[in-house]
Amino acid sequence: MRIIWKSSPSPRLLNTVASDIAGKKAEPPTGKFSLKRASLFSGNGRAIFVGIVVGAAIFAILGVTYTRHQSQKRQREAGARAEASSASALILTNQIQVSAISLGEPRLAIVNGKQVTEGESITITTPDQLTTVRLQVVKIADGRIDLSDGTQVITVRLETSRGPIRKP
Repeated sequence: MRIIWKSSPSPRLLNTVASDIAGKKAEPPTGKFSLKRASLFSGNGRAIFVGIVVGAAIFAILGVTYTRHQSQKRQREAGARAEASSASALILTNQIQVSAISLGEPRLAIVNGKQVTEGESITITTPDQLTTVRLQVVKIADGRIDLSDGTQVITVRLETSRGPIRKP
């Protein structure tokens, strides 16, 4: 075993504080290693940044998926409504009878025995007596009237009790 004696004094831990007290200017450390300023992407900063990016990506994917789902749902509902309204329009046209049309001012028509003008509403009861439909008279024209339930327009032709008119 060999003992080596140090000839230089051991460094003081409070060297900078002691030199400031003695009136000397503090010297920067001259060692190999020195402290650097922490950057944004060092240590926990990198993990936080990655977490924010991954969270934003997941949020964007969920938003796009939800939007597409709602769009497909609205398209299915619109298709079902169109089918139901076309079926109800067919039933309603059988329930509406136009017996007279006057093209004077104001334009008048007799629908199911009731006199109506453009802009007025009529109420039709379905054959099963379970539902009633409110239709607005949109237009009275020569030989036909247009009725609307708010989503579609139904055209009903003038019917006469004598049948179609024939030319001699």
